[in-house]
Amino acid sequence: MSSPPRTPYDPPPQHAHPQAGEPVGWQPPRRSLGGPLVLIVLGVLLLLGNLQVIGWYRLGHYFARWWPLLLIVWGVVRLLEHAWAWQHGRRAASFGGGSVLLLIGLLFFGFIASGADRFGAKVNWGDLGDSGDYGGFAKLWGDEYSFNQEQVQEFPLGGSLKVVSEHGAINLDSWDQNQIKVVVAKKLRAHDQAEASRLDASTRVLISANGSEILVNANTLGGGERSVESDLTIYLPRQASANIATRQGDVSVTQRSGEVQVSDSHGDVSLDEVTGDAALSLRGGSLRGTKINGNINVSGRVDDLYLADINGSVNVNADVMDTLTLARVAKATSYHSSRTDLELAGLPGQLTLESGELKASQVTGPVRVATRSKDIHLEDVSGDVHVENSNGELELKARLPLGTLQLSNRNANVRLVLPAQAAFRLNANVRRGDIHCDFHGMDIFTDRGDTHASGTIGSGGPQLDIANEHGDVQIQKL
Repeated sequence: MSSPPRTPYDPPPQHAHPQAGEPVGWQPPRRSLGGPLVLIVLGVLLLLGNLQVIGWYRLGHYFARWWPLLLIVWGVVRLLEHAWAWQHGRRAASFGGGSVLLLIGLLFFGFIASGADRFGAKVNWGDLGDSGDYGGFAKLWGDEYSFNQEQVQEFPLGGSLKVVSEHGAINLDSWDQNQIKVVVAKKLRAHDQAEASRLDASTRVLISANGSEILVNANTLGGGERSVESDLTIYLPRQASANIATRQGDVSVTQRSGEVQVSDSHGDVSLDEVTGDAALSLRGGSLRGTKINGNINVSGRVDDLYLADINGSVNVNADVMDTLTLARVAKATSYHSSRTDLELAGLPGQLTLESGELKASQVTGPVRVATRSKDIHLEDVSGDVHVENSNGELELKARLPLGTLQLSNRNANVRLVLPAQAAFRLNANVRRGDIHCDFHGMDIFTDRGDTHASGTIGSGGPQLDIANEHGDVQIQKL
């Protein structure tokens, strides 16, 4: 009797004798060639790098870009092996533990290489290399090339300027021409001159007009993932207003009578001799402004802030991480952060605010300060004063004309210094502390650890209310 026809899924007839313990008709599966092929390709690449046929930085760049091709080749080999096994009625090779480990390792190092390549293409490794040991590491993304560019065109009468940049310093200066001139100093990284020239061509600064507004686009993203840094020096008629937005780079504005707006995420900002108002939104870096006739508004987060010789008002609604310094502000000054609220009617002198201390001299009230964990020293203060503090000393030296005082503190001493000829009414209450007063005529008494003082000095006058907890109060004559 003839045998039934065999399908591709049936094992072929066996003629060899099986080994002991093996079932009849069993054949071991063929081993997959995918894993060994991937190892061969990786070994060849590493050998080329070891023999310096291909530089290590270029080899790393190529691997970061093309490593998924190894997965594709591996997958194609596996598909071909499955097709061959099906046609010959054999069981396809299984995906063993070694293949799993190789796949995980390839994915792990491939993603790391890709991320490092993208990061290195965006970071200016040349600057790091100048000050540290990163110069050799920067070579992984090529050599540094420099290009210069200059454009001049007419600027509309009464027009405004808008500048957009991702990476690079922006210097805005004035001149007497009815034109705008943009001078570009560009730095980029590439593997050869040809690639550098292509990147330079694709990242040329773009100048366009939208009505009376002139837009200057640094176009640093034109190179894709490649790092391009374009420093712009822009010459503009003095009366034109300017709006500057950059993600990474210092901004300098000098001699401008128009309004100025600056948005910067990672860079220092400097303003000098600005007649118009200034609005600044920062996410880091320092801010320095001098000789400004208009009003200043600051928002976001600033490392160091210094403003001096301001004829307008100052409004800071930002967290200053290190030091805030204000000097000679003619109009109202306010500072609001996550820890401190401060308002002054005027500041002929100087104010310095740090993490643990607030110092100010020649302050015009009304003055309002609400903070915590700071030693407060206010000197030569006139007008109304309202201070709330905790966990820090409070010292106030007032001058005539004396205004209403409201001082509240906890866990530290309060020291109030008044002119000898001052007239006022006092009401002081201290829990777990003492009151010492140089002015005669005060009624001071203690009740169960709490001390109270009240009275009228001279002909009376403004009310002085002092409250302290776990600290003494001293009222001294100047």
